[in-house]
Amino acid sequence: MESVAFFRNMNLGHAGSPGRATLLSAFADAGAAQARSFQSNGTVIFDAEDPAATAQHVRQLLSETYDDAVMVRSLDRVEQIIADFPPVEAGNDHYREMIVFYDRVVPGADALRAGGRDGLVQLLRVDADAVSGLIWKPKNTAGNMTAVVEAALALPCTARTLGTMQRLLKQVRGRADVVTPHGGTGRELRS
Repeated sequence: MESVAFFRNMNLGHAGSPGRATLLSAFADAGAAQARSFQSNGTVIFDAEDPAATAQHVRQLLSETYDDAVMVRSLDRVEQIIADFPPVEAGNDHYREMIVFYDRVVPGADALRAGGRDGLVQLLRVDADAVSGLIWKPKNTAGNMTAVVEAALALPCTARTLGTMQRLLKQVRGRADVVTPHGGTGRELRS
C-alpha cells in the first residue's frame, strides 16, 4: 500500500536531520518495499504492509541523528485531503495554503477554527487527522499554522503547503488535474 510519511522538522542534510541516502536506507532496513524522498522536507512516499509501524521503525533507526515525530497517511487519504481543501475566494491576499497533519484522532476539534491570535492564520477545514487553512505574511513575518494547531491540540504536528501536496500527488499519480483542484489563486503553487 502506497503511503506518505511526513517527518516533523526534517531538513535533509542539515543538522539534526539525516541525508537523503541515509533516510531511504532506513526505509529499506525497516522493510519498505520501496521508498522515494520528495523534496528535502522529510516527505517520503513508500510501500509497506504496515506503514505506521514501518515509519516508527525508521524513526528508531535514525534516532542518533533525528529525534522527532512522523505522521503517515495513505496516498488515497492525501488525495482526499487535497480534494477537500476549501475553495479560496479570488482576490484573497493570503500568502500560502497549508495542510497540518497530526497523528491522533481529535473529535470536536472545532475550537481550532478560531485560528491564531495574531490574525495571520485562518483554519478553513478541521478533520480528525488534518487541518487545512491559510496563512498571511505582512512584511517579514508569516503566520505559523503548525504552532497554532500544536498549541490547541497539545501534540506534535507537521505542515506542508497545498502546492507541495499537489506536486507530490501529480508526480506519484502522473495526473495534471491535481495542480489546482479548486481553481485556486495560483499562490498554492509556491512552497
